[in-house]
This record gives sequence, structure tokens and C-alpha cells, in this order.
Amino acid sequence: NGTRLLTAVSLYAQWETLPGSKSVYGGPRLHRMMSDLNGVLGRAKRRPVVLAGDFNVTSQGSRTSDNEADAAFARLRAFGLAGCPLASVPLAGCQCPDGERCRHVKTFRTGTQLDYAFVSPALSGNLQCSVWDKKDAWRLSDHCPVVLDVAVGTGRRAT
Repeated sequence: NGTRLLTAVSLYAQWETLPGSKSVYGGPRLHRMMSDLNGVLGRAKRRPVVLAGDFNVTSQGSRTSDNEADAAFARLRAFGLAGCPLASVPLAGCQCPDGERCRHVKTFRTGTQLDYAFVSPALSGNLQCSVWDKKDAWRLSDHCPVVLDVAVGTGRRAT
């Protein structure tokens, strides 16, 4: 009947303090959540999947093997998911090693990007991702919304 199924997953990787540490991390919880989603993520190459939310990790840090975001994003890429570039005003003064190619945007009040969207290849050409960096949004949360606009069917869009 022309119906296409789409699996949409919203993640919130709550920060936690690891034993013996005073620092907070989002990575451990994010990895546990991704492990719980192995069945869904394993089908991402064949079926449309969107995975987005507050990952509470950032790729703005150093490009080292122990970077929380790099390890999580490598797992998602292994499932065939690609990061959806968030269309917004680029983050001024970002200290990431990407230089002029930097595409980080402010999604957290402190000026950090902690929110991301990843999609399966079937959706990459039919999707626009943006950040709603508006005054009204900041009154509701310390994060601003990530908006995914998906083209479905006969040119209609669903947000």
C-alpha cells in the first residue's frame, strides 16, 4: 500500500559519575543504550532508522582514541548510520581540530554540541537536520531542539 516503516529512536544518555571519579560522563550510558539497541541498529542498512537526541558527549574535544564521542560515533558508523549535519549557525570559537571544516553547532547552553542525529543510508537524501537555536527554546531547557525534517511519500515532509 506504499507504506514505509521508519524506526525513530530518541536517546538521552544521562550523565553519571564513575566510581572513584568526580567527573561526569555520558559515554558509558550511551554505549549501554546502543547495546540495548543492537537489534534495531543491525537492521539500519536495510530499513530506515533515525537515532537522535542528547548524547551528552561531544566530538569537539581532542581526536584521541579515548574520546567518548569518537568511540560512540564509530559504533554507529559500523552499523551503517551516518551523522546528519545540523544546519545552524556554526559555533563561533569552536576549539575542535576540524578548523574551517568545523560544523559544530550550539545545542547546550554552555556553547557545546551534545545533541546529534544519525540516520541510515536510506534516509540520508530525504532528510534535513537543524537546530532550533531560538530564545523560546532556551526558556524550556538547557538544550535546544534538534529538528529532523523527513521527506516521505510524494514529496510531503514530516517533522
